[in-house]
Amino acid sequence: MRFILFILLLNCVACTTSAPKTTADPMPPTSPEPKAAGEARFRAQGNEPFWNLTMYPDKMVLTTMNRDLDLTTPLPPVTRPADTRAFSYRAQTEAGDLFVTLTPEPCDDTMAETSYTHVARVSVRKGAATEPVELTGCGGFSTSNPLLGQWKAQMAETKSKGEEKAPMIAFSEDGKVSGYSGCNSFNGTYTLSAEGELAFGPLAMTKRFCGGDNPEQLFVRLTQSKEMRHEVLPTELVFRAGGERMVFER
Repeated sequence: MRFILFILLLNCVACTTSAPKTTADPMPPTSPEPKAAGEARFRAQGNEPFWNLTMYPDKMVLTTMNRDLDLTTPLPPVTRPADTRAFSYRAQTEAGDLFVTLTPEPCDDTMAETSYTHVARVSVRKGAATEPVELTGCGGFSTSNPLLGQWKAQMAETKSKGEEKAPMIAFSEDGKVSGYSGCNSFNGTYTLSAEGELAFGPLAMTKRFCGGDNPEQLFVRLTQSKEMRHEVLPTELVFRAGGERMVFER
C-alpha cells in the first residue's frame, strides 16, 4: 500500500512541475545586415620590398616584411587631388605618417600573376626619419561587390537641415536595393556588370509629398539617369550625372 501511494505522489509532482509547450511569436522580417564594422574593405600590396596595406572602416594597417615600417593609423577623411581620378588618405600620428593614394585603373602584379583594379601608392615615415619611404603596388576591394551594405548621404552634399532628411540606400546580394530618398521610401533592383557599371531598375516609391528643401529630386534624377556614373571608395559612394553628384558614406 505504501508503495502505491509513493508512485501516486511522484506522478502528482510531475504534473505540477511540467509546463505546457509554447511557441514563440515569429520575429518580424528584417533588412539584410550590412557587413561587419570591423571587416576589411580594401587591400593593397607590393613587392621589393614586400608590403601589405589593409583599410578597415576605422583604420589603416601597413605591414612590411622586415617590420620596421609597420604602422597603424586611424582612417582619415578622403581627399581628391584636382584634375585626377585618384583619391587619397593622409594620416599623421605620433608614431608616424601614412599617406595613401589609390587610382582606379588596371594594375598587374607580375610576381603574383594577379590583376587588380587600383594602383596603390604609399608614403610612410616613422620615428626620427626625415624622409618618407615610397611604396608602389596594386590593390582592390575585399569583395567582388563593394556596394553591399548600407550607405547614408553626406548632409553637406544634400543641403538638408534635418537628420531625418538624409537619403539612405542599401544594396543586397540578391540584386535588390532599398532605402529613403530624402522624402519617400523606395525599393527596386540594381545590376552591377562585370565591368563594374551600376544600373538601377525602376524604383517603387511611396507617395508622400515633401516641399521645401529636400534632396529627393536630385536622388531620383541621378539614379534614373542613363548617364549616371558611380564611384566606390573604401569610405564613400558617389553618384554623378549631368554635372550633379550625391556622396554617400557608410
